[in-house]
Amino acid sequence: MKKIYFLSFCFLVFFKLANAQDDKKLISVNFQQAKIEQVVSELESKTGYHFYYNSVQFDSLKVTVQVNQVPLETVLNAAFNKTDFHYAISGQQVFLTKGREIRTELTTGFFNT
Repeated sequence: MKKIYFLSFCFLVFFKLANAQDDKKLISVNFQQAKIEQVVSELESKTGYHFYYNSVQFDSLKVTVQVNQVPLETVLNAAFNKTDFHYAISGQQVFLTKGREIRTELTTGFFNT
């Protein structure tokens, strides 16, 4: 009987982990000339991600985006399209930068000598 409970528990954990890999939350937003503070606040509340950025660098940015049921990456791509602003996502953190991109992964073979 203990084996059945243990196997059931293992199956549930495995299923939850496998399901979490494809669990991209879809969001809908409608921004009309919105400041970065409003954009970040709404995206944080809808996604659970935490955003890091220098507000002084983003004071000139006005975001106009209207999308329905899309991943966060699509929203950010639309918001920063044809601008000098970039984003990088690492885990549950989003880094917003101006002028330079942040790479969250090392290049292939980085540790090979």
